Amino acid sequence: MKHLSYYILVFAFISFLGSCDNPNENKSKKVNTNSENGIANLTFEKTEHNFGTVIDGEKVTYSFRFTNTGNADLKLTSVGASCGCTATDYPLEPIKPGETGKIKVSFDSSHRLGMQNKKVTVRSNSNPEFISLNIYAQVVEKNSEN
Repeated sequence: MKHLSYYILVFAFISFLGSCDNPNENKSKKVNTNSENGIANLTFEKTEHNFGTVIDGEKVTYSFRFTNTGNADLKLTSVGASCGCTATDYPLEPIKPGETGKIKVSFDSSHRLGMQNKKVTVRSNSNPEFISLNIYAQVVEKNSEN
């Protein structure tokens, strides 16, 4: 009997806490948050670049230009390359709606003979969250005739 009284008391307490929630208040907060934040949209001029023929050991760089075509600040969370031979540099500060920016991608062709295809993955608060950029190069030996 003592256990039954305990369970009834716990059930009543939990029911009381659940009844304190005001569902209208939560809905209005969600609506206000969504309308205040808006949506960022990351739009690139192009997502691929071909360096053409590159001599072994040569370092080449290209800047992918983009615009925030959304109505909220764009934040680049991370920009990562698929290989240690590829480095990136990107803005850390938010990009306002309508503003442009660039992601600089550098490729070190040392000891990478043949056709090279490297991917750079951009993560942001945009939709989609991930966008892939690709660079290509045909790396030839220093004494090669092309």
